Amino acid sequence: MRGCRASIVAAVFSLIALITAPLWAAEPVSEGAPGVVVFAVDPEAKDAQAMIDAVRAHLTGLPVRLVIGAPGDPPNTVEPGTDGAYRIGTLTIDPATPGEWVVSFTEPAIDTTLVRRIRVKPQGKRVALEEAAIVVRSMVEAILDGGHVGIARARADEAAAASPTSWKPRQGITATAAYLGTTFGEGLGWQSGGAIGLRWHSGGFYAGISSQLFAPINTSTPPVSLILVRHPGAIVVGYEGGSRLAPTVEMEMMVDYVTRPVAKTDEGFEARPAESRWFFGIGAMAGISWSILPRIRLLAQGGVDGIINPYSYIASPNIVILRSHAIRPKLGFGLAVDLL
Repeated sequence: MRGCRASIVAAVFSLIALITAPLWAAEPVSEGAPGVVVFAVDPEAKDAQAMIDAVRAHLTGLPVRLVIGAPGDPPNTVEPGTDGAYRIGTLTIDPATPGEWVVSFTEPAIDTTLVRRIRVKPQGKRVALEEAAIVVRSMVEAILDGGHVGIARARADEAAAASPTSWKPRQGITATAAYLGTTFGEGLGWQSGGAIGLRWHSGGFYAGISSQLFAPINTSTPPVSLILVRHPGAIVVGYEGGSRLAPTVEMEMMVDYVTRPVAKTDEGFEARPAESRWFFGIGAMAGISWSILPRIRLLAQGGVDGIINPYSYIASPNIVILRSHAIRPKLGFGLAVDLL
C-alpha cells in the first residue's frame, strides 16, 4: 500500500514538473537577468525629478532597474548589459498640453508602443504623477509576465499596401463641361464658347463624344455682311493618368455644320439663298487634370484643330468676305465629374 502511495505521489510530482517546466522557460526575465527600463527624460526639465522619483518608487520590488536616458537617443536595441540585464522598454512622459501628459512605453524586442493619456487637473499634479507611475508599473509587469504591450508597427511596404489609394485610374462614365476658345477665320479674332461631353473610362483610357457651342459669327466686310452659325461636335479618344495631378492626352475627329442665312448686300450685289456647309477635321489636345475630390477634377488643356476642307466666302467678282482657317489653335478649361 505504501509502495502504491509512493508511486502515485512520484507520478503527481513528475506531472507537475512536466507542466511547470515550459512555463518557467517562457519567463522572459528572471532574478538572475534583471531588465532595464530606460526613462528618456531631460533631468533639467520641469517636474522631471518628481517624475523620476514617482516611477522609481512604483517599480520597487520588480526585477528591473530604472536608467535615465536623454530624449532623442537612437532607437531601442536589445543589448545585454554587463550584469546580464537587457533593455525591456523605453519610457517617456511628455506634456502634450498644459492639462495632459502622454505616457509612452516602447518595447524594443518586437517594436511596439503603448500610449496612455493622463489628464492633469489644476492643483493635482501629484495625483497625475502617481497615476502615470501606476500605468508604467502595469506595463512592466505585463512584460515580466511574458506578455507584450502596444501594437506592432507595420513595415513600410506593408503599410503602403494596406492603405487604400483614392487617386486611381477612372472606371465608368464621366461628364465634362468646359470653356473652349478657338479661331475660325481671318479677321474674326478669338472665338469663346463652351463644350459638354460624356466619356467612358477604362484603365486610364477613354472614349466619348463632345458637343460645342459658339455665338453666331457676324461679318461687316463690304459689300456683303454675313452671319454664320456653327454647330461643332467631336468624337474623342484619350488617356488620363490616375494620380491626383495627372497628364491628359486627347485626339478628336471633329465635324462642324455651319449655316449661312441670306446675306445682306450693298447696292449692285444680289444676295444668294441661304446655304449650309460641313467642315471636317482632326484635333489634338494635351494638358493636366487635378482631382480636387476623388470623383471631381479640374481640367486644363491646349491643342490645335486641322481642318481638312477649309472654305472661303467670296462675293463676285473674287472679293473675299471671309476665309476660314485650316489650322485652329484652341484652349479648354473645365470640370469633370465621375457619374458611375
